[in-house]
Amino acid sequence: MFGSTLKKLSCICFLCLCLFFLLAWWVKKGLGLLAFFDGKMDGFIRGFHDERLISIAKVISHLGGYRFCLMLTIILALVLVLNRYFLTSFVLFSAFIGTRFLRNFFKDVIERPRPEFNLIKNHGKSFPSGHILYASMFYGLVLGVIWYVLMKNRNKGMAWFVCLLFVIILSLVGASRVYLGAHYTSDILGGFFLGIACLTFTFMVLIQIWKKGWQ
Repeated sequence: MFGSTLKKLSCICFLCLCLFFLLAWWVKKGLGLLAFFDGKMDGFIRGFHDERLISIAKVISHLGGYRFCLMLTIILALVLVLNRYFLTSFVLFSAFIGTRFLRNFFKDVIERPRPEFNLIKNHGKSFPSGHILYASMFYGLVLGVIWYVLMKNRNKGMAWFVCLLFVIILSLVGASRVYLGAHYTSDILGGFFLGIACLTFTFMVLIQIWKKGWQ
């Protein structure tokens, strides 16, 4: 079972990395097609202007914030340590911290300015979206473990519901960042592709650990 899962994860990881680097190249080159795509998508998302929606978007945006996800990751790591899953805890925590370094590295390399339209204060560059990167990693780790347990117990209906929940969370966080003017839609896609690549790689490492009977 682990062998087939590793193959699937490696394929997903490779595909997401290819899509990320292709998108990063487009952003760096400033291609007109990408500007057209961002303009249409950003305009559509920001078209639902309402003061109540702005407040809701700010709350949803925090679900992908670095400090918030880091705090939850630390709690998850401590829970694993208390249950004697020392190596698993170390891998999960290290993987999340690693996303911070990747986020900073690619922002410095791509150097894409933030959108001129903004409803909140933002610092640094725009591509890729750190919020989506952090959310993909943290919520993906938690829901991925839940999905594995459900599939192991042959509860496929709930397992696929968990996948849908993951997509909904990322979609809401991504839409909130575009709505607030913190990112372009392509920044969200970049953060998603990089986040899923990091997530699948982390699970590949964990599977190798679990195969050896380590915790």
